[in-house]
This record gives sequence, C-alpha cells and structure tokens, in this order.
Amino acid sequence: MKSILFYITRYPGYGGIENITTLLANHLLMIGYKVSILSFIQQDEINLLNQLNHNVSFYKLPNKANINAKENQYFLNQIVTDNNITTIIYQDCYFPNENLLLNVTNRNNINIICVEHTAPDCSIKGMKHGIKQVPWYNFYQIVKILFFNILGLKRAKKRKQTLYNFCNKYVVLSKGYIPIFLKLNHIKNSTKILAIENPISIPISENLNEKENICLFVGRFSPEKGLKYLLKIWQEIEKSSKYKEWKLIMVGDGPERIKVESYIKNNKLTRVQLEGFQSNVSDYYKRASILCMTSIFEGFPLTLPEAMSNGVIPIAFNSFAAISDIIDHKNNGILINPFNTRIYTENLIKLIEQPTYRKQLAKNATLKAQNFLPNLIWNKWEKII
Repeated sequence: MKSILFYITRYPGYGGIENITTLLANHLLMIGYKVSILSFIQQDEINLLNQLNHNVSFYKLPNKANINAKENQYFLNQIVTDNNITTIIYQDCYFPNENLLLNVTNRNNINIICVEHTAPDCSIKGMKHGIKQVPWYNFYQIVKILFFNILGLKRAKKRKQTLYNFCNKYVVLSKGYIPIFLKLNHIKNSTKILAIENPISIPISENLNEKENICLFVGRFSPEKGLKYLLKIWQEIEKSSKYKEWKLIMVGDGPERIKVESYIKNNKLTRVQLEGFQSNVSDYYKRASILCMTSIFEGFPLTLPEAMSNGVIPIAFNSFAAISDIIDHKNNGILINPFNTRIYTENLIKLIEQPTYRKQLAKNATLKAQNFLPNLIWNKWEKII
C-alpha cells in the first residue's frame, strides 16, 4: 500500500490550502492509500478536524518555537520511517518550512510533490499595485517599496529554484502559471511542472429560479482582494434609485474589516451587509445573483467555480492568469480590464438591468463549473501519485 504524507505549515485552518488538503486526503484514503498530515501551526482543531476522515493520521511538530529545530527534523524523519511514506505532498504557502523537507530521510525512495497555491507572479503584481497607490512625488516611499520587494523576489527565486530541483513534480494551479513560473525563476527544464486546478466542494445546483437581488462578495478582508474598488463600485450603484432593491452582501473577515466599516459609514452606504466569517457559504450562493470579485491577484479562487455551480454570475478583474480557466468572458461571466472601476460598474449595471441576460449567463456558469468536479481533479492527482 502506498503511504502519503501531506506536509503543510498550518493545519487544520480556515483557508483554501487547508480545505483542499482535507478534501484530497479524504479522497486518497477512500481509494486505498494510507494518508498522514503533518503541520507546524494548528487552528480550531476541535471544529475543523471533524471534516477530516478519522482514519487519516494527524501529527503536530513538537517544537513550536523553531520550526527548523533538530527535534522537528527527527519527528518528520520518524513519521516517514514508521509509516513507510512513499509520497510527500508539500503544500507550499511561502512560510519558510521547507528545510525539514530538504533533509528528509530516505529521500531517494520518496516521490516529492511541491504544490504552489498562489500565482507565481503575485509578489510582482502586489509591488506594482502598491507603487501605483503612492503619489509620484513621494520618492522615498517608492524606493522603499522597490528595495524590500526586490530583495524578497531574489530570495523567492532562489527558494523556488531549490524546491524545483529537489522535487519530482511541481504543481501550479493553472496552465497559465507554467510559463510565468519558468520565466520568473529562470528555469529551463519544464518536464517537472504541471497544472492541477482546485475542485469545487459543493454540488451543482439545478434550481436557478429562486435568485434574489444580491451581489455577493466571499473572501478574506485583506489588501490583495481590492475591497476599496468593490466599495467604490457599489457606491455608484447606490447613487441610483433604480437599483434600490439590490444589496451587496460581504461574507468574510480579516485585517481590512475596520477600513471596510469606515468606508461604509463615511460614504453613507445603506445597502452593504457585512456577514463576517461563515464556515458554510452555500446558502449565500443559492440566494445571490451576481458574485463580485475585485482581487489584485489570486491563485485559484474556489469562490468563483463554487458560486458558478449555483448559478451566481461572476464579474471580476482579469488580474491573474487562472481566471481565464474559469470565466469565459460574456458567456458565463464578465472579465474587466484591471482596475477599471468605470467599466466594471457599467457591466454590473447591465447585469442588474437585464434579467434575461443574467439567466443565460447563470445557466452557462453551472455548465462551466462541471469542469471542476472533484472526480476530474482527483484523477489528475492519482496519475502523479
């Protein structure tokens, strides 16, 4: 029997990487693999571990003060030996925890799969966007952003090169990320890299007739989500009495929560509903008509295909390569050039004003979501394992 170990910084946890780890681990166990998970940080174990099959072995690194401590290395090596691990799936989240992996025992007999869970160029996009927000005359701030980001990019490139050379397979979330990854990290050998998308975890709905006048945002309240764009767009919607029956529901929480609340208060927005973090968003997908995404960058956001599986029409900035894997412009959703809030608003108004157009796009959205059904994605994983 093949024995698989997931090595991940935080598990369990409220995040996309943790959710995908649970889904894939449960599936691999069901088809006959022995499965283990090893993590450094844990979040809400009591509730979240209930979603993991109890036959999956769960381990925690013993030294919480120093991930690279010798006792942690010994602990990992002991797991590999005791469980006869044949494959390690490294869920990379940019936390520097790969040193233990690089020194794993019995390396030559283990299939190492590294998975990059965000866009390879996210740091560059974040840097460019950050510079655009700084007034041109604030030269010191611009230089500061450039200096620290360039240093970070150099470290990241070296790190990616090391991981790529070390692993047997390197997985990204979209075919569009493959040339970006190779170019950024100056890697010529493309034989190891492949793309595997994230699967949806909720069923595809066949009932699209109970939609309400709701625009929906689902995600973390963090800078890369571009929430200031979303609120600016919604401010334009609220200016017209023609759309008074529509509301914006925002599901999520995070460091930008206070800024969001301040914007709503200062601009006297009356139809924005903050729901906070919700462990189950299916009910929101069933009710909403339109999903609004204004992200500066993403990896492969499950919010899009999962909303589409419930006939929620996505409108988003075309700001990361994977989005064209999910949205076919004007067929099952709308893509807007980054970060043109005027065009975004115009297209959102068109969706609001034309129910027949919405119904057609909603139907097409459910069809597109079938491309991300779990069995299709799991088949790709089974092949490389």
